[in-house]
Amino acid sequence: MMQPFDSTQLSVASRYLALAWLLLGLVMPSAVEAKEPAVSVEVRATESLYEAGMKASLVVTNNHSEAIFFATCGALQPEVLDDEAYRSLSPTTCEAEGPVIKLDPGVEKGGLIFQLPAGMAGETGRVAFVFGLGCRAERSLSRAGCRSFATVYSSSFRVRRPPSKN
Repeated sequence: MMQPFDSTQLSVASRYLALAWLLLGLVMPSAVEAKEPAVSVEVRATESLYEAGMKASLVVTNNHSEAIFFATCGALQPEVLDDEAYRSLSPTTCEAEGPVIKLDPGVEKGGLIFQLPAGMAGETGRVAFVFGLGCRAERSLSRAGCRSFATVYSSSFRVRRPPSKN
């Protein structure tokens, strides 16, 4: 013989089940978090002070567990500090994107040259560095079928105004 349905038992049981799922969710990483590990890529300016109009040299270090890929043009975008936040300047214009550069895990690549735009004179700046993960190396970045993209920022630097001509 069936027992009569007691809704209070269901309510108490569902509360315990909901609490268990909540606690389990706090302890276990989600599928999204587990799928894509944190990207550990560092970009640093080789100098802390540059002259306006000169070229800055940057170094990229890939501390990630897999190779990163970046474009030969357009991977570096200038930003200047306004009050307490960085503001992007006009992006670099490229005539041709060119093939991607692959940087294996644990490798450092120096000599990324960046022309400092006139809008950086007298400012504190940094460079946004865009790269892809899971790309095919034989193509340009926009056609490399990358699994995901990320942006990291260089260390900050000052750009001195050119000396006045008297």
